[in-house]
Amino acid sequence: MKPKTFKIQMENPCTQSWDEMQVKGDGRSCTSCTKVVVDFSGMTDTQISLFLKKHYSTNSGQHLCGRIQTERLSTTFYSNATKPLKFNFSLLRYSLAGILTFSSLKTFSQTNAVGQEKIVDNSGKHKKDKPDTNKPVPNKILRLKVVDEKTGKGIKDSYIEVSSGDYKFTGGGAEGFANVPGNKNIDSLIVSVSAPGHESYYEIIRFKDITKDPLVIKLPVYIRHTMGIMIQKKN
Repeated sequence: MKPKTFKIQMENPCTQSWDEMQVKGDGRSCTSCTKVVVDFSGMTDTQISLFLKKHYSTNSGQHLCGRIQTERLSTTFYSNATKPLKFNFSLLRYSLAGILTFSSLKTFSQTNAVGQEKIVDNSGKHKKDKPDTNKPVPNKILRLKVVDEKTGKGIKDSYIEVSSGDYKFTGGGAEGFANVPGNKNIDSLIVSVSAPGHESYYEIIRFKDITKDPLVIKLPVYIRHTMGIMIQKKN
């Protein structure tokens, strides 16, 4: 039986700014149409199929607004969420042989383990010293390196920002060095990076996790997205 497939069409693509929408639910709230635009850009084909199936089974007749990469409008999705699998008899034979071999080895290891005495050495254990809370916390240098995800080359026109409370570092270029003070009781920092023609980057990093090694930020090339009412067109 041939599996049921479909493609996604966008009816009347939306021209509103995605960046200006407020985060809500599975996407962002559009003030123009007062609907939530579901963000499908980070979902796999299987996740998209399952989401649409659940939505239309519980919200019959209701339109769904979504955001997805423009190039994926030509993707063939499977209604049962996954591609049909062909049964591989060779794989079955190898799997059975592996199970029998593992069972034999396990039995052998259990047989040889009988009568052996387990020795535990506690001589190396010692009480941990209590940390000195009065000792000043030294500053840390957060090294940042911004590269193109595909080529690995540094992006010279990138913008870097590191912030936490009243602390803020800004810089530009392929590398940045943020001198994070240790006397401000900083627990975590917000790292945001942007560059022309690339997707923006955002991450929260803990102060205690800062090391001498640079934090390599790989920015993917900006991908065009389409927003609008999603229509399932059966193939």
